Amino acid sequence: MTERDPLNTLLREWKAPEPAPGMDRRVVEAYRATRTPPAWRGFWKMRISIPVPILLAAMVVFALLLWFRSKPAQDVPSSAGDVVTHLNATGFEPLPNGEARIVAIKETNR
Repeated sequence: MTERDPLNTLLREWKAPEPAPGMDRRVVEAYRATRTPPAWRGFWKMRISIPVPILLAAMVVFALLLWFRSKPAQDVPSSAGDVVTHLNATGFEPLPNGEARIVAIKETNR
């Protein structure tokens, strides 16, 4: 190893060439391509395998829940002005043709 090696002299004189102008950009792109993305990005591409019979059963249960859900109570407007909100059903007889009939009450002394 103490011999004079002509390759050592040549290596000391050699200069490395300058990198190409787009080298930094290509290195950064290659690094980003191999790096794993954050977990929240993977959430949008996540896949969950569900057997078809279980999926169909869940869809049927969901449809039945929507079909038989309780209807919200409708707001009854408060009594105002000339609206009568009570009814005396004494002597009630249904109309022969089943139609409803509105009978106006004449205004009395108020």
